Amino acid sequence: MKILAIDYGTRTVGLAAADPAVPVPLPRAALRVRNDRDALEQVLRVLREEPFGLVVVGIPAARDPGRSWIVTKARAFADRLREASLFLLDGNDLWNND
Repeated sequence: MKILAIDYGTRTVGLAAADPAVPVPLPRAALRVRNDRDALEQVLRVLREEPFGLVVVGIPAARDPGRSWIVTKARAFADRLREASLFLLDGNDLWNND
């Protein structure tokens, strides 16, 4: 099963792809984004172009209380992506909310 790993950022969203045939995940793209809507549209475009069996959005560790806002934004982005992309995953909810 191919896996798309997403590193959420407010200006850049990093993508890496993992494939069972390759022993390590490979960087796929660094998407320059204007806002969360643009990020969502660009990631959905990638999901339409290439089939992935699983999508993982990394949630940053908030070691610095002053940066907890990025954790909130990353979780909200993951939730919106999940809602928008379920149809791309043939209706199978392969997301893990833990």
